[in-house]
Amino acid sequence: MVSIGGITFIIIIQSLIVLIILSAFLFFLLRLKNQKIKTLMSNVDEHKEISPTASVEHYLTTEIKLTHGRFDLLYPDDDLQGEFFSEPDRLILRKSFLEMEKELLNHKERADVFWMDLNKNIKKY
Repeated sequence: MVSIGGITFIIIIQSLIVLIILSAFLFFLLRLKNQKIKTLMSNVDEHKEISPTASVEHYLTTEIKLTHGRFDLLYPDDDLQGEFFSEPDRLILRKSFLEMEKELLNHKERADVFWMDLNKNIKKY
């Protein structure tokens, strides 16, 4: 029969205790990481409910308001009488373009029809 000395037995027991503590710590870290992943996945699921069209429409609405606000803030009616194509004209053109794009966003038809309609509206201006 093989006899294990007292010191060897203590070293083996201490090694097992250290391995169990390390395993428990790693298991804790793994659970913590899984909780973070679940939280992130639930956030992703919440964002899936928002359609890309709604997001683009929100962007266009915000840009229209910002452009209109900049125009109203910087340029009184007196500045609009110039002969050359200036920043007020560009702001008006940008606002009109954004409004057309927002209006045409609701097209249910193919994308090429969308761009054809957009081209027609741009030529009006």
